[in-house]
Amino acid sequence: MASGDNDPLRQAYQALLDAAGPIARLQSAWLAENATSMLLGGVYLYATGGDRRVVMGQFIDGFVKFLVRRRSPEAQAVLAGLAGIAPGDGAARAAKAIARIEDRDAIVSRWATAAGKVRCTGAWQVTDLYGDQTHYIVTYAYDDPETGGPDHSIGILVDHNRRVVVDVVTGAPADQVVDGWRLTSRHGEGKLGLAQLAPTLVRAYVESHLRRAEAMPAPPGGQQYLDHWAMAVARLGLLPDQVGSGPPLLSAGARDGIVKAFLRSPDGEQLTSGGCRPPVAERAARAAVDYAVEANSGDPLRWSPTAVELFLLEWMPTQKDIPAEVGSWAPEVMDAFVGYAGNAKGLPGDAIAGTRASLAAVSQRYAGKMAGGGEGEGESFDALVERMIADGVDPADEEAARAWLAKHLEQG
Repeated sequence: MASGDNDPLRQAYQALLDAAGPIARLQSAWLAENATSMLLGGVYLYATGGDRRVVMGQFIDGFVKFLVRRRSPEAQAVLAGLAGIAPGDGAARAAKAIARIEDRDAIVSRWATAAGKVRCTGAWQVTDLYGDQTHYIVTYAYDDPETGGPDHSIGILVDHNRRVVVDVVTGAPADQVVDGWRLTSRHGEGKLGLAQLAPTLVRAYVESHLRRAEAMPAPPGGQQYLDHWAMAVARLGLLPDQVGSGPPLLSAGARDGIVKAFLRSPDGEQLTSGGCRPPVAERAARAAVDYAVEANSGDPLRWSPTAVELFLLEWMPTQKDIPAEVGSWAPEVMDAFVGYAGNAKGLPGDAIAGTRASLAAVSQRYAGKMAGGGEGEGESFDALVERMIADGVDPADEEAARAWLAKHLEQG
């Protein structure tokens, strides 16, 4: 990349510097780092064409070279802010630039040397009843609180159904943030659970989800995500590099074991005694387990209203190797499997019932989509019933209706 005033992005750098004036008037590294993170949020949307962090790093590298040539307090303040929260190698480059300025006895904001000098003090996770989302809270303290600022927290919200980070937020003082979540959890009627977590695990649990969010054209969390993304990435980068040390994908043998345990359970036995052939039940249950492990949270026993809807309406229609009979039985198998899984995880009865109700609500849409084929919503349920009647099949005759639907699916 070109450097200094010859950089083709010089106008963009100047626009950022013009917008960064207030940073030089701030009184702590905490405030300055947040302001710098918001500044970089404006760059995030345009950092496309590859790995977003790499593209951001290249931009920041040129921006640092641009700032070094300016001796204004504003340029020095932005350099100091970048030294605290720039992603990748940008922070180190900015810190070296600040050190060189200090060597020349230039005026640098008093908080500059405190930027980014923090240590992790704790971590928590807040999970909803179904486990659809987890809010990870990591707290930090500055080495020099006087110039650095207050103890603070980084909150990262992970959506397990989509496997992406959907929001990030900063907060201070840290103890008030954690106490607020304790209070919310205590009065949440069992719908939220707060638990302390080893900080070494947070980065491993969050990093892959954050990378998927970064690959999206637009931020999943809107402006708040943009404003705090750089700060969150920088603070996560201070944690031990445990990427890949999260729970491994279940092996094929372990998945088979879960399916067999389900079929031996009262829910599974009731399903097969009610007309579903054991091989069909086994294949449909294995499809559910594979989806949960590979495309959802990784936990084959974690099912929610949202998870069953995504499984039936988005994932199942794309699985071309699933036999028609298995596809036609999928909602009934899922109803039994949801009951088995919910009981295994100790979910309250009303939570299991809520997932089953959602399953029943989407089953008609699923039947129409599977029968219609292609990428669209497929044939409506009412149209499907009309065709069934026209072929001389009574929809109330479950065995005949299912045989007709399986044949219909086989014919595409």
